[in-house]
Amino acid sequence: MSKRKNYLDCDSDSDELRRMVESGQLPRSSVVTADDLQMKPGETLKEKAKQLSVSVITLRVWTAEWKGSGWAPDYLIKRAGHNNWMRNVWKSKDWVRLVREEVARGRAPHGLSAKVFTR
Repeated sequence: MSKRKNYLDCDSDSDELRRMVESGQLPRSSVVTADDLQMKPGETLKEKAKQLSVSVITLRVWTAEWKGSGWAPDYLIKRAGHNNWMRNVWKSKDWVRLVREEVARGRAPHGLSAKVFTR
């Protein structure tokens, strides 16, 4: 018998996710349930991954995590959707104004003239 602690035996993460979904803090689309992961007869991993909009590797990891819970029918997994934080950083800049300032300072490359960008 191993003395290592098995973190997959603890359903506290699943319970916490369930509470967050029920309270509205987390949208339902942010979690994957055991029902979502269950395969239909004859369904391939590729088809299931396409249905869930993930890669086959992600689907395998989620299935391994679900298996680690003992195939618990009420197990929840949080989807780690992409958070494109750079888009938010770049969106707030006024790029036209910044280019016009560079041209006005005479630091514009490739021979851009101030007449082109200043109106």
